[in-house]
Amino acid sequence: MSAIRPLGRALRTRRRRAPRPSGSANAVSTAFINTEPLFHAAFQASPEATAISRLADGTLLAVNDAFVALVGRSRDELVGRTTAELGLGSSEERARFVATFGPDSGVAERETSLALGNGSTRVIRGRSVRIDAGGEPCLVTVATDVTEQRAAEVAIARSAELARARSEELSAILDATPAALWIALDPECREVRGSRVGCEMLRAAPGTNLSKTGPDPAGVAHFTVWRDGVELAPEELPLQRAARDGREVRDFEEELRFDDGSCLHTVGSAVPLHGEDGAVRGAVAAFVDVTKLKEAQAALLEADRRKDEFLAILSHELRNPLSPILTTVELIRMRAAGAFERECGVIERQARHLVRLVDDLLDVSRLVSGKIQLVRRPVELGEVVTRAIETVSPLVEAKKHAVEVDVPARGLVVDGDEERLVQVVSNLLTNAARYTPEGGHIRIAAAATDGQAVLEVRDDGAGIDPEVLPRIFDMYFQASRNRARREPGLGIGLALVHSLTALHGGTVEALSEGPGKGSKLVVRLPLAARAAGARPADDDPATLAESLAPSAHAYRILVVDDHEDSADAVAAALSGCGHEVAVANDPATALALARSFRPRIAILDIGLPVMDGYELAGRIRELIDPAPTLIALTGFGQRHDVERSTRAGFDLHLVKPIEPRLLREILDALVLG
Repeated sequence: MSAIRPLGRALRTRRRRAPRPSGSANAVSTAFINTEPLFHAAFQASPEATAISRLADGTLLAVNDAFVALVGRSRDELVGRTTAELGLGSSEERARFVATFGPDSGVAERETSLALGNGSTRVIRGRSVRIDAGGEPCLVTVATDVTEQRAAEVAIARSAELARARSEELSAILDATPAALWIALDPECREVRGSRVGCEMLRAAPGTNLSKTGPDPAGVAHFTVWRDGVELAPEELPLQRAARDGREVRDFEEELRFDDGSCLHTVGSAVPLHGEDGAVRGAVAAFVDVTKLKEAQAALLEADRRKDEFLAILSHELRNPLSPILTTVELIRMRAAGAFERECGVIERQARHLVRLVDDLLDVSRLVSGKIQLVRRPVELGEVVTRAIETVSPLVEAKKHAVEVDVPARGLVVDGDEERLVQVVSNLLTNAARYTPEGGHIRIAAAATDGQAVLEVRDDGAGIDPEVLPRIFDMYFQASRNRARREPGLGIGLALVHSLTALHGGTVEALSEGPGKGSKLVVRLPLAARAAGARPADDDPATLAESLAPSAHAYRILVVDDHEDSADAVAAALSGCGHEVAVANDPATALALARSFRPRIAILDIGLPVMDGYELAGRIRELIDPAPTLIALTGFGQRHDVERSTRAGFDLHLVKPIEPRLLREILDALVLG
């Protein structure tokens, strides 16, 4: 205000005639023009747009060049006109503004819109101060164009609002996300913040610094992080690794162990954050709680283990009675000279049917769990068919079927597991025999076609409904009971055929013209790249039986089995062959007999009470020197059972039931070989 007052004195002391205004306006304008030339020059040269207006009605009395340039009009168009006429605010707005001025008022500000001649509108901010010019109250106003500033402020405000909205949205998304999220905005991860789930997972209060590499990790000291049974150092945590190395850490599984003894299993990923210069500025991690999934997996594994254990025990318990049944049948045949052949045939067929059911059940379990492993070698398909026919011959003979075989003995070589291929063909033949009425016809043929061995099993039996064909190889699927069959299966035979064929890289197809018109099942297997040579010798009972002739040698044999009928049947069969046999039904008795009897061969069951067969085998080896030949004869026949027998020192692992003739040949091969 003090800087303006000299202008008032100057306006009162010197006057010059004004060119345009009249009346009181003319007097004020003349007073301004007649001021000191220095002031006039400063007023005109000022870079700030400046105007002098009458306080009463807003008439412009003087404007400088900057003001003329600002409003885009000539000085003649401005001086003598009111601000309302020029569009610098309405009369009412000016009246409210003027009302704020008293004789001693300071600087006042206001903003108004100015419409320019080119149609654009500018925002003008005026800073005004009151003066007296020639006895007339006036305002000196310095005007500034703040259009861009206000536009920028609006844009900034809008951006800030959008940023706030996006921040709220992001915060809501993070809190709604079921995954735990953690973010570090520094490369050292000294400050780590987490989402709601992230804090809850770590059992930390919201806002807690979740960094284990921060200056004060007390807020996260109540848990440790483990991986594969090893506690991770703080700098090896995935968030810290991503920030340190600048590389993503994907699918990282870890275990959080809390001080109260509880734990969580989590899995997730961490990715680095980069600045504009490409440098790492932090990292983000997202993890999910998979504890329930881990528990479910553990429960499934335990259930699978228990299932395998149950099936193993089931097979053992089923094979135990089957073994003496089949052995006794063989003894009856040997002693009765064919007097009870029909009865023996019935017993043998039904017992062997039960054996096949047990084997199929175990194979289904192995297939489902992926535990079947093929022992591949070049195999003649003709030999496979011969063995399969031998396997199903009791059923075929009982139903008086005529079987036609058109399979070359040599020349169809496939690279496969012979035992499993025999199982495939025997299941096909069993299926044909079951569903073909008594006295029917079965034809099995094989030939080489387009690099494949094509095997067909055709029957003239019950046939297959068209709607059943697509499901014929489904596990546990059984067709309608109106099909002619006396021996209802479990619906797993053809499913095993399909799965075992697929494991060999082959296919199987079922064809039928409908009910009563028979069926044809076609198996296609890749031919081997090299011809089949001589089959290598191994510990397979059938292989030994085929390659070695029976021997008349007699041995001291110890038979140990807690199933008395099984033990007695095996002992009777061996005694009938001239061997000297001692029987024990428990490990203690077996060890006592081993000391006194000193057997050349010991045939041991595995599932013995108090001491299993594996431990008993080791004890017998320690007692007798030289150690006897050890044979496991048991109902446990899975691969891991055989492997464990080998580790325990057994020379051979046999699965019940076994024919007495075959057992005798195996004994000769083991002892003499």
